[in-house]
Amino acid sequence: MRFLDVLIVEDDPMVVEIHRRCIQQVPGYKVVAAAGTGEKALELLEKIPADLLILDIFMPGLGGIDTLRILRERGIPLDVIVVSAANDVTTVHEVMRGGAFDYIVKPFRFERMHETLRSYRAMREKLKSREEAYRQEEIDSLYRMKHARTRQLGELPKGLSSGTLEHLLEVLKGREIPMAAEDIAREAGIARVTARRYLEYLVGAGKVSLQREYQEVGRPKNLYRLQ
Repeated sequence: MRFLDVLIVEDDPMVVEIHRRCIQQVPGYKVVAAAGTGEKALELLEKIPADLLILDIFMPGLGGIDTLRILRERGIPLDVIVVSAANDVTTVHEVMRGGAFDYIVKPFRFERMHETLRSYRAMREKLKSREEAYRQEEIDSLYRMKHARTRQLGELPKGLSSGTLEHLLEVLKGREIPMAAEDIAREAGIARVTARRYLEYLVGAGKVSLQREYQEVGRPKNLYRLQ
């Protein structure tokens, strides 16, 4: 697994550490540097290539909106997730126009950040898997992953997140042989008990089939496969 390099742009050292701890809990990510201003971030990016920027809005000097604008003007090939206390309409619209992958409002739950990081990695892997032109349905799939949309499954039960659900579905996609919950959990980078909660929901929603493999001794093993 190739690690995705993350640059944190945040002027509060305590928040930087919170971001670092949160990001390191998601497999496949590595925080390579942190910058307290937009100017410092742009300077670092000339020396340290990164895949993803975690960007605050309110910072001394060059703020998040202007930093995002300069990144796009310079054509720097990286994606941005904005994490900010700002939730006013103007700021949110500016960030959307700047093409940020997601917008997370402080204070946030770790699971909310984990959700978007899993969705982002799944999208990156899907983009990497194709070298030719995309069909419309493939483009639709990429945008569903970006926005972590699972409306077709209905409202999720409390404690389940759409990003983790999308990620788990990607793990199951294309598998001909049913998988055990522990194997799915390991590949998805989540706890086995968490994987089972999502799998139970997907079975109930008719998206995943469940079959039991009976053992000579002990309880039968539950195996799952995408419908």
